[in-house]
Amino acid sequence: MNDQFEDVLKFVADYCSLDVDDLRPATSLFADLRIDGDDAAEFMQAFSNRFGVDISEFNFSRYFGSEAGFNPVVSLFRSMLGRTYRFTPITIADLAKAAESKKWKEK
Repeated sequence: MNDQFEDVLKFVADYCSLDVDDLRPATSLFADLRIDGDDAAEFMQAFSNRFGVDISEFNFSRYFGSEAGFNPVVSLFRSMLGRTYRFTPITIADLAKAAESKKWKEK
């Protein structure tokens, strides 16, 4: 692993109050860390600020749900399906790639 990946890994661990050893390159923000809605918007802004990543073309609704549409039944349904049925996953490896290039590139 390179230094950029290690920095991103530490950022995610600190942001989520997790141990770095609990995270992997394939760890998904939405499915594994349960980052969604307003929390996801705040996370991506903090990530952008920390690593100088241009997220102007970031399509939030492609990766996360909105807080305004919270529904406990839908939330339960998402959990039963592994929370990945609708959104494109963002992994720690994706974040490291964006941090390296300084620009978010849509998948």
